Amino acid sequence: MKTLKLETGILITSQDITDEVLSYVAEAKIRRGLLVLTTPSNTCAVLSLSTENEKSEKDVLKHINHLYPVQDGWTFNGYQMNHIRSALIGNTKTFLIEGGELVLGAYERIFFLDFMGPSKERLLVMDALGEKLAADEAAVLPDEILSYNRSVIREKEEKEQEEEKIREELRREREERIRKEKEEKDGKEK
Repeated sequence: MKTLKLETGILITSQDITDEVLSYVAEAKIRRGLLVLTTPSNTCAVLSLSTENEKSEKDVLKHINHLYPVQDGWTFNGYQMNHIRSALIGNTKTFLIEGGELVLGAYERIFFLDFMGPSKERLLVMDALGEKLAADEAAVLPDEILSYNRSVIREKEEKEQEEEKIREELRREREERIRKEKEEKDGKEK
């Protein structure tokens, strides 16, 4: 077990803790098992989120504020609403460890949320349970997980290429429309 001490900023804070968690998993040397992340604070939460879109983290916080506003006629408001947010998102998250590696999606990251910041010290408790790696054994995700994550990345790249083709086609259509409108206007002026 290991604890991670976090300092949080503004009222509602989101911190990407993925690198710290991955470092702990490497130290724990578990071949196959579970990683449990929990915070004893009842105004904090642990969240895993796909960050395929760089706005994902901000969007989550925006929607949390929209769904659970501090004051909106609820019986619970202000300080108490932060307890509700934590309870609904969850202060504990469990992940699989396979082949000595944490099983995460291709773009998945782990975030620590504090709904009652700023705080000089919040705790995250990490515990890895399971079968240990042999002393000479390297950590390697199973092929099917690696293959799946590669396919997700490839699919995203293909979608981006298709979207770029569509944008280019729309630009050409717009330029053609502008050119025709100019020709019509020039023809009417003569």
